[in-house]
Amino acid sequence: MKEVVVLGAGYAGLKTVVLLQKKLKTNVHITLVDRNNYHYEATDLHEAAAGTQSASRITYPISDVINPQITTFVVLLILISSLTAPIFLKLLNKDKEELVNNPC
Repeated sequence: MKEVVVLGAGYAGLKTVVLLQKKLKTNVHITLVDRNNYHYEATDLHEAAAGTQSASRITYPISDVINPQITTFVVLLILISSLTAPIFLKLLNKDKEELVNNPC
């Protein structure tokens, strides 16, 4: 079985997860990591800001998209600093508690 980690549940991340879930079915385990437990339609943000759409109409839970038998969803904040060498990767949980702080 293949193990895949997808960082970010934006358009590309969710598209990747959905495609892998459909094509590989039981031959893959996916871990999806994002800082939020929801996805929002960025192209509609201006409507929510203007008050012509409610925020609830442009957001949806990530759990609505993933198949929990194939995909594990983890809420983590990923910070990558490449301004200095070496590159540092920092993972924080939803309470901003540091889980990993490693040079890459």
